[in-house]
Amino acid sequence: MNQTALSTSLTPFTSYQFNWTSFQVSILYIFGGVELILVYVLLNYVTKKFLDQTILLFGFIILSTACLIGTMALLFCKPGSEIYLSFFLLFVIMDVFSAPLIVVTSTSLFIQETKDGEQGVGQGIQRAVVCMAAILAPLYAGALLGIFWEMLLSLLIIELISLMIIGTVYKSFRPKTIDELSSLIPPVNKDNS
Repeated sequence: MNQTALSTSLTPFTSYQFNWTSFQVSILYIFGGVELILVYVLLNYVTKKFLDQTILLFGFIILSTACLIGTMALLFCKPGSEIYLSFFLLFVIMDVFSAPLIVVTSTSLFIQETKDGEQGVGQGIQRAVVCMAAILAPLYAGALLGIFWEMLLSLLIIELISLMIIGTVYKSFRPKTIDELSSLIPPVNKDNS
C-alpha cells in the first residue's frame, strides 16, 4: 500500500513542493525502476544467506524508517529547501528499496505456511488482499494530497503496527525443511521400480 500511495502522490507533491515538471518526475521514476531491478537481483543472493522472516523484518524496519524520515522532514523542514529535497529523496530511495524485500519474502512465507492442499485458495486470498490494497491506496493518497503530512503519518502508523505484528510472530514461522528443487520433484517409490 505504501509504494502505491507514494506513486500516486509523487507527481502532485513534487510539483507543489519543488516545482518539478513531469520530466523531472520521470527521471525519478527511472532511477526508482533501476533501483527496484538491482534490489531484486540482490535479493536473489540474499535469500540464500538469510531466512525469509529476517529479510521481511528488515524490509519493514527500512520502510518504517523511511516513513519516519518523510514524516519528520515534512514537519520540520522548509518546503522547497535543499535539505528538504535531500530528506525526500532519501525517503523515496528507502521506500523503493524495501518494496522487493517485503513483497518477495511475504509471498514466500505465506506459501511456506499454507498447507499443500490449500495453496490455491491461500494464494487467491493473498492476491485479493494485495489487489485490494493496490485499488484503495491511490484513492486514499488522492484524498489526502492536500495534507501530505497526515498521509505519511498514517502510513507510518500502519508500518509500525505491521512491524509489531511481525515481531510478535517472528519465531512462529516454520523453517524450510526441504530445498526448492526437491519440493518440485515428486518422490520416487523404489518398491515399484
